Amino acid sequence: MLSRFLTILTATVWISACTLPGLSKLGDGDSTSAAPPEHALTFAVVGDLPYNDDQKFALDRYITPRIAEDTSVPFVVHLGDYKGGRKSPCTKAAMIEHQNWMLGLPMPVFYTPGDNEWTDCDRKANRPVRSSLGELKNIRSTFFDPPPAVPKELNAVWQNSAPENALWSLRDVVFATLHVSGSNNGRNAGKECSRGIRPKCDKTEALIADAQQREQSAFAWIDETFARAGAENAKAVVFATQADLTAGNKNLGACTEEQPIKCNAYALITSHLIAGAKAFEKPVLVMHGDTSPYCLDRAFGGEEAPHLWRLNAAGDFVLIDAVRVTVQPNAKEPFQAIGVQSFLTPGTC
Repeated sequence: MLSRFLTILTATVWISACTLPGLSKLGDGDSTSAAPPEHALTFAVVGDLPYNDDQKFALDRYITPRIAEDTSVPFVVHLGDYKGGRKSPCTKAAMIEHQNWMLGLPMPVFYTPGDNEWTDCDRKANRPVRSSLGELKNIRSTFFDPPPAVPKELNAVWQNSAPENALWSLRDVVFATLHVSGSNNGRNAGKECSRGIRPKCDKTEALIADAQQREQSAFAWIDETFARAGAENAKAVVFATQADLTAGNKNLGACTEEQPIKCNAYALITSHLIAGAKAFEKPVLVMHGDTSPYCLDRAFGGEEAPHLWRLNAAGDFVLIDAVRVTVQPNAKEPFQAIGVQSFLTPGTC
Protein backbone atom coordinates (compact mmCIF):
# COMPACT_ATOMS: atom_id res chain seq x y z
CA MET A 1 0.00 0.00 0.00
CA LEU A 2 2.89 2.37 0.74
CA SER A 3 4.32 1.97 -2.77
CA ARG A 4 0.89 2.66 -4.26
CA PHE A 5 0.58 5.78 -2.15
CA LEU A 6 3.97 6.95 -3.38
CA THR A 7 2.87 6.45 -6.98
CA ILE A 8 -0.04 8.83 -6.47
CA LEU A 9 2.13 11.20 -4.47
CA THR A 10 4.63 11.32 -7.33
CA ALA A 11 1.90 12.19 -9.80
CA THR A 12 0.23 14.89 -7.77
CA VAL A 13 2.75 16.48 -5.42
CA TRP A 14 6.37 15.62 -6.08
CA ILE A 15 6.30 16.59 -9.75
CA SER A 16 4.23 19.70 -9.07
CA ALA A 17 6.96 20.82 -6.68
CA CYS A 18 9.12 21.51 -9.75
CA THR A 19 10.90 18.17 -9.86
CA LEU A 20 10.39 18.46 -13.62
CA PRO A 21 11.23 21.90 -15.07
CA GLY A 22 8.50 23.69 -16.99
CA LEU A 23 5.49 22.00 -15.40
CA SER A 24 3.00 24.10 -13.47
CA LYS A 25 -0.13 23.39 -11.49
CA LEU A 26 -3.41 25.25 -11.90
CA GLY A 27 -5.41 26.44 -8.95
CA ASP A 28 -5.41 24.62 -5.64
CA GLY A 29 -6.05 21.16 -7.04
CA ASP A 30 -9.85 21.20 -7.13
CA SER A 31 -11.69 20.31 -10.30
CA THR A 32 -13.32 23.74 -10.69
CA SER A 33 -9.92 25.45 -10.98
CA ALA A 34 -9.25 23.39 -14.10
CA ALA A 35 -12.67 23.77 -15.73
CA PRO A 36 -12.50 24.21 -19.52
CA PRO A 37 -13.45 27.60 -20.98
CA GLU A 38 -17.04 28.02 -22.08
CA HIS A 39 -17.75 26.85 -25.66
CA ALA A 40 -14.36 25.10 -25.87
CA LEU A 41 -14.12 21.50 -27.08
CA THR A 42 -12.43 19.17 -24.61
CA PHE A 43 -11.44 15.51 -24.67
CA ALA A 44 -9.22 13.19 -22.64
CA VAL A 45 -5.94 11.55 -23.67
CA VAL A 46 -4.39 8.45 -22.08
CA GLY A 47 -1.25 6.56 -23.03
CA ASP A 48 1.86 4.73 -21.81
CA LEU A 49 -0.15 3.50 -18.85
CA PRO A 50 -0.21 1.24 -16.86
CA TYR A 51 3.30 -0.21 -16.95
CA ASN A 52 3.15 -1.94 -13.55
CA ASP A 53 0.79 -2.81 -10.71
CA ASP A 54 1.25 0.53 -8.94
CA GLN A 55 0.35 2.42 -12.10
CA LYS A 56 -2.65 0.17 -12.62
CA PHE A 57 -3.80 1.02 -9.10
CA ALA A 58 -3.45 4.74 -9.91
CA LEU A 59 -5.31 4.32 -13.20
CA ASP A 60 -8.19 2.34 -11.71
CA ARG A 61 -8.53 4.14 -8.40
CA TYR A 62 -7.91 7.78 -9.33
CA ILE A 63 -7.46 8.56 -13.03
CA THR A 64 -10.28 6.59 -14.63
CA PRO A 65 -12.95 7.93 -12.23
CA ARG A 66 -11.78 11.48 -12.99
CA ILE A 67 -12.26 10.87 -16.70
CA ALA A 68 -15.61 9.14 -16.24
CA GLU A 69 -17.10 11.91 -14.12
CA ASP A 70 -16.10 14.72 -16.50
CA THR A 71 -19.26 15.55 -18.43
CA SER A 72 -17.31 17.97 -20.66
CA VAL A 73 -15.42 15.05 -22.26
CA PRO A 74 -17.28 13.50 -25.24
CA PHE A 75 -14.56 10.92 -26.04
CA VAL A 76 -11.15 9.62 -25.02
CA VAL A 77 -8.08 9.09 -27.21
CA HIS A 78 -5.76 6.27 -26.14
CA LEU A 79 -2.23 6.62 -27.51
CA GLY A 80 -1.25 2.98 -27.03
CA ASP A 81 1.14 1.17 -24.72
CA TYR A 82 -1.49 -0.16 -22.33
CA LYS A 83 1.20 -2.46 -20.90
CA GLY A 84 4.92 -2.36 -20.21
CA GLY A 85 7.55 -3.07 -22.83
CA ARG A 86 9.75 -5.42 -20.78
CA LYS A 87 8.93 -8.20 -18.35
CA SER A 88 5.37 -7.83 -19.58
CA PRO A 89 4.24 -10.75 -21.76
CA CYS A 90 1.83 -10.07 -24.62
CA THR A 91 -1.32 -12.03 -23.81
CA LYS A 92 -4.92 -12.19 -24.91
CA ALA A 93 -5.88 -11.54 -21.30
CA ALA A 94 -4.06 -8.20 -21.37
CA MET A 95 -5.94 -7.23 -24.54
CA ILE A 96 -9.28 -8.14 -23.03
CA GLU A 97 -8.45 -6.22 -19.85
CA HIS A 98 -7.69 -3.12 -21.90
CA GLN A 99 -10.83 -3.61 -23.97
CA ASN A 100 -12.90 -3.89 -20.79
CA TRP A 101 -11.32 -0.68 -19.50
CA MET A 102 -12.38 1.07 -22.71
CA LEU A 103 -15.90 -0.34 -22.56
CA GLY A 104 -16.20 0.63 -18.89
CA LEU A 105 -16.00 4.34 -19.63
CA PRO A 106 -19.23 6.25 -20.33
CA MET A 107 -17.75 7.81 -23.47
CA PRO A 108 -16.16 6.16 -26.56
CA VAL A 109 -12.43 5.52 -26.74
CA PHE A 110 -10.40 5.90 -29.93
CA TYR A 111 -7.35 3.67 -29.53
CA THR A 112 -4.21 3.59 -31.65
CA PRO A 113 -1.83 0.66 -30.96
CA GLY A 114 1.54 1.14 -29.28
CA ASP A 115 4.77 -0.75 -29.79
CA ASN A 116 4.61 -2.39 -26.35
CA GLU A 117 1.57 -4.44 -27.31
CA TRP A 118 2.83 -5.76 -30.63
CA THR A 119 6.26 -4.81 -32.05
CA ASP A 120 7.98 -5.59 -28.73
CA CYS A 121 6.24 -8.90 -28.16
CA ASP A 122 9.20 -10.80 -29.64
CA ARG A 123 11.60 -9.49 -27.00
CA LYS A 124 13.19 -12.14 -24.81
CA ALA A 125 12.37 -9.90 -21.82
CA ASN A 126 8.67 -10.43 -22.62
CA ARG A 127 8.73 -14.24 -22.63
CA PRO A 128 6.89 -16.21 -23.76
CA VAL A 129 8.04 -14.68 -27.04
CA ARG A 130 5.32 -14.04 -29.61
CA SER A 131 5.28 -13.02 -33.25
CA SER A 132 4.98 -9.25 -33.60
CA LEU A 133 2.85 -9.49 -36.72
CA GLY A 134 0.74 -12.17 -35.08
CA GLU A 135 0.02 -9.82 -32.18
CA LEU A 136 -0.88 -7.01 -34.59
CA LYS A 137 -3.38 -9.37 -36.20
CA ASN A 138 -4.80 -10.15 -32.76
CA ILE A 139 -5.11 -6.44 -31.93
CA ARG A 140 -7.02 -5.78 -35.13
CA SER A 141 -9.40 -8.67 -34.59
CA THR A 142 -9.97 -7.78 -30.93
CA PHE A 143 -10.42 -4.01 -31.14
CA PHE A 144 -11.37 -3.20 -34.72
CA ASP A 145 -13.36 -6.14 -36.14
CA PRO A 146 -16.03 -4.89 -36.01
CA PRO A 147 -15.11 -1.22 -35.51
CA PRO A 148 -15.94 0.26 -32.10
CA ALA A 149 -19.46 1.60 -31.60
CA VAL A 150 -19.46 5.40 -31.31
CA PRO A 151 -22.22 8.03 -31.33
CA LYS A 152 -23.48 8.99 -34.78
CA GLU A 153 -22.77 12.65 -34.10
CA LEU A 154 -19.04 11.94 -34.39
CA ASN A 155 -19.42 10.74 -38.00
CA ALA A 156 -16.60 8.25 -37.43
CA VAL A 157 -15.11 6.11 -40.18
CA TRP A 158 -12.22 3.64 -40.21
CA GLN A 159 -9.64 3.03 -42.92
CA ASN A 160 -9.94 -0.17 -44.94
CA SER A 161 -6.20 -0.71 -45.37
CA ALA A 162 -5.44 -0.04 -41.68
CA PRO A 163 -8.66 -0.59 -39.70
CA GLU A 164 -7.15 0.88 -36.54
CA ASN A 165 -6.98 4.32 -38.21
CA ALA A 166 -10.09 6.31 -37.30
CA LEU A 167 -11.41 9.65 -38.57
CA TRP A 168 -14.16 11.65 -36.88
CA SER A 169 -15.28 15.21 -36.25
CA LEU A 170 -17.11 17.26 -33.66
CA ARG A 171 -17.92 20.95 -33.42
CA ASP A 172 -15.73 22.16 -36.29
CA VAL A 173 -12.71 20.05 -35.30
CA VAL A 174 -11.57 16.99 -37.28
CA PHE A 175 -9.71 14.17 -35.51
CA ALA A 176 -7.70 11.20 -36.80
CA THR A 177 -5.65 8.37 -35.36
CA LEU A 178 -2.56 7.26 -37.29
CA HIS A 179 -1.01 3.87 -36.56
CA VAL A 180 2.61 4.94 -36.33
CA SER A 181 4.34 3.09 -33.52
CA GLY A 182 7.59 3.29 -31.64
CA SER A 183 10.51 0.99 -32.44
CA ASN A 184 10.98 2.94 -35.67
CA ASN A 185 7.38 2.17 -36.65
CA GLY A 186 7.97 -1.54 -36.20
CA ARG A 187 11.00 -1.66 -38.48
CA ASN A 188 13.18 -2.52 -35.48
CA ALA A 189 11.01 -5.46 -34.44
CA GLY A 190 12.78 -8.79 -34.53
CA LYS A 191 16.24 -7.52 -33.61
CA GLU A 192 16.31 -9.27 -30.24
CA CYS A 193 14.21 -12.16 -31.44
CA SER A 194 16.65 -13.03 -34.21
CA ARG A 195 19.39 -13.58 -31.64
CA GLY A 196 18.23 -17.03 -30.75
CA ILE A 197 14.47 -17.54 -30.59
CA ARG A 198 13.84 -18.05 -34.28
CA PRO A 199 10.64 -20.14 -34.18
CA LYS A 200 8.64 -17.10 -33.06
CA CYS A 201 10.49 -14.54 -35.16
CA ASP A 202 8.92 -12.71 -38.06
CA LYS A 203 10.97 -12.52 -41.20
CA THR A 204 12.57 -9.14 -41.78
CA GLU A 205 10.94 -8.92 -45.20
CA ALA A 206 7.49 -9.37 -43.65
CA LEU A 207 8.13 -6.72 -40.99
CA ILE A 208 9.34 -4.24 -43.61
CA ALA A 209 6.36 -4.96 -45.86
CA ASP A 210 3.99 -4.33 -42.95
CA ALA A 211 5.71 -1.05 -42.05
CA GLN A 212 5.59 0.12 -45.66
CA GLN A 213 1.91 -0.73 -45.94
CA ARG A 214 1.04 1.10 -42.71
CA GLU A 215 3.10 4.12 -43.76
CA GLN A 216 1.30 4.31 -47.10
CA SER A 217 -1.97 4.06 -45.20
CA ALA A 218 -0.84 6.89 -42.93
CA PHE A 219 -0.01 9.13 -45.91
CA ALA A 220 -3.44 8.48 -47.39
CA TRP A 221 -5.18 9.04 -44.04
CA ILE A 222 -3.41 12.36 -43.51
CA ASP A 223 -4.64 13.46 -46.94
CA GLU A 224 -8.15 12.19 -46.18
CA THR A 225 -8.18 14.03 -42.86
CA PHE A 226 -7.23 17.38 -44.35
CA ALA A 227 -9.67 16.82 -47.22
CA ARG A 228 -12.49 16.25 -44.74
CA ALA A 229 -11.41 19.29 -42.75
CA GLY A 230 -11.61 21.37 -45.92
CA ALA A 231 -14.98 19.96 -46.93
CA GLU A 232 -16.43 20.63 -43.46
CA ASN A 233 -14.73 24.04 -43.18
CA ALA A 234 -13.19 22.81 -39.94
CA LYS A 235 -11.41 25.27 -37.69
CA ALA A 236 -8.79 22.83 -36.40
CA VAL A 237 -7.38 19.34 -36.92
CA VAL A 238 -6.02 16.90 -34.31
CA PHE A 239 -3.91 13.82 -35.08
CA ALA A 240 -3.00 11.08 -32.61
CA THR A 241 -0.09 8.66 -32.97
CA GLN A 242 1.74 6.47 -30.50
CA ALA A 243 5.20 7.27 -31.82
CA ASP A 244 7.10 10.44 -31.05
CA LEU A 245 7.80 11.55 -34.60
CA THR A 246 10.70 13.71 -33.39
CA ALA A 247 12.48 10.65 -31.94
CA GLY A 248 13.74 9.24 -35.23
CA ASN A 249 17.48 9.07 -35.82
CA LYS A 250 18.32 12.41 -37.43
CA ASN A 251 21.59 10.98 -38.73
CA LEU A 252 19.74 8.52 -40.96
CA GLY A 253 17.82 9.21 -44.12
CA ALA A 254 14.13 8.55 -44.59
CA CYS A 255 12.98 4.97 -45.05
CA THR A 256 12.38 4.17 -48.69
CA GLU A 257 12.00 1.13 -50.94
CA GLU A 258 15.74 1.33 -51.60
CA GLN A 259 16.64 1.89 -47.92
CA PRO A 260 14.09 -0.05 -45.82
CA ILE A 261 16.28 -0.54 -42.73
CA LYS A 262 18.79 1.63 -40.88
CA CYS A 263 16.56 4.57 -41.75
CA ASN A 264 14.27 7.10 -40.06
CA ALA A 265 10.71 5.76 -40.38
CA TYR A 266 9.19 9.02 -39.14
CA ALA A 267 10.84 11.46 -41.56
CA LEU A 268 8.38 11.16 -44.46
CA ILE A 269 5.33 11.04 -42.19
CA THR A 270 6.52 14.22 -40.49
CA SER A 271 7.04 15.90 -43.85
CA HIS A 272 3.54 14.85 -44.94
CA LEU A 273 1.99 16.31 -41.79
CA ILE A 274 3.92 19.55 -42.15
CA ALA A 275 2.87 19.92 -45.79
CA GLY A 276 -0.77 19.30 -44.89
CA ALA A 277 -0.68 21.74 -41.98
CA LYS A 278 0.96 24.37 -44.15
CA ALA A 279 -1.81 24.10 -46.75
CA PHE A 280 -4.57 24.01 -44.11
CA GLU A 281 -3.40 27.29 -42.55
CA LYS A 282 -5.38 26.69 -39.35
CA PRO A 283 -4.39 25.14 -36.02
CA VAL A 284 -3.22 21.51 -36.18
CA LEU A 285 -2.18 19.38 -33.21
CA VAL A 286 -0.16 16.15 -33.29
CA MET A 287 -0.49 14.20 -30.03
CA HIS A 288 1.75 11.27 -29.12
CA GLY A 289 3.18 9.21 -26.30
CA ASP A 290 6.17 6.82 -26.08
CA THR A 291 8.71 9.37 -24.78
CA SER A 292 9.15 12.12 -22.24
CA PRO A 293 8.80 14.93 -21.27
CA TYR A 294 5.17 15.96 -20.84
CA CYS A 295 5.20 19.02 -23.07
CA LEU A 296 3.31 21.17 -25.58
CA ASP A 297 4.59 23.69 -28.11
CA ARG A 298 4.41 24.84 -31.72
CA ALA A 299 7.99 24.16 -32.79
CA PHE A 300 7.13 20.89 -34.57
CA GLY A 301 6.22 22.55 -37.87
CA GLY A 302 8.99 25.13 -37.76
CA GLU A 303 8.69 28.22 -39.93
CA GLU A 304 7.06 26.16 -42.68
CA ALA A 305 3.97 25.31 -40.63
CA PRO A 306 3.72 27.75 -37.69
CA HIS A 307 0.17 26.58 -36.87
CA LEU A 308 1.34 23.01 -36.21
CA TRP A 309 1.53 22.10 -32.52
CA ARG A 310 2.80 18.97 -30.73
CA LEU A 311 1.68 17.47 -27.42
CA ASN A 312 3.76 14.78 -25.75
CA ALA A 313 1.14 13.42 -23.40
CA ALA A 314 1.45 12.15 -19.83
CA GLY A 315 2.57 8.63 -18.95
CA ASP A 316 5.83 6.82 -19.73
CA PHE A 317 6.84 6.92 -16.02
CA VAL A 318 7.08 10.74 -16.07
CA LEU A 319 3.58 11.79 -15.05
CA ILE A 320 1.20 9.03 -14.01
CA ASP A 321 -1.95 10.70 -15.23
CA ALA A 322 -4.27 11.26 -18.16
CA VAL A 323 -4.60 14.64 -19.85
CA ARG A 324 -7.61 16.75 -20.71
CA VAL A 325 -7.03 18.67 -23.94
CA THR A 326 -8.97 21.82 -24.75
CA VAL A 327 -9.37 23.10 -28.31
CA GLN A 328 -10.14 26.77 -28.95
CA PRO A 329 -9.25 27.35 -32.62
CA ASN A 330 -9.52 31.14 -32.49
CA ALA A 331 -7.47 31.59 -29.32
CA LYS A 332 -3.85 32.71 -29.25
CA GLU A 333 -3.03 29.27 -27.86
CA PRO A 334 -5.58 27.05 -29.60
CA PHE A 335 -4.56 23.90 -27.71
CA GLN A 336 -4.21 23.56 -23.95
CA ALA A 337 -3.62 20.52 -21.75
CA ILE A 338 -3.94 19.71 -18.08
CA GLY A 339 -3.62 16.54 -16.01
CA VAL A 340 -7.01 15.15 -15.00
CA GLN A 341 -5.75 14.08 -11.56
CA SER A 342 -2.63 16.17 -10.97
CA PHE A 343 -3.89 19.37 -12.68
CA LEU A 344 -0.39 19.81 -14.10
CA THR A 345 0.04 21.74 -17.34
CA PRO A 346 2.82 20.72 -19.76
CA GLY A 347 6.16 22.38 -20.15
CA THR A 348 7.69 23.42 -23.46
CA CYS A 349 9.08 20.64 -25.65
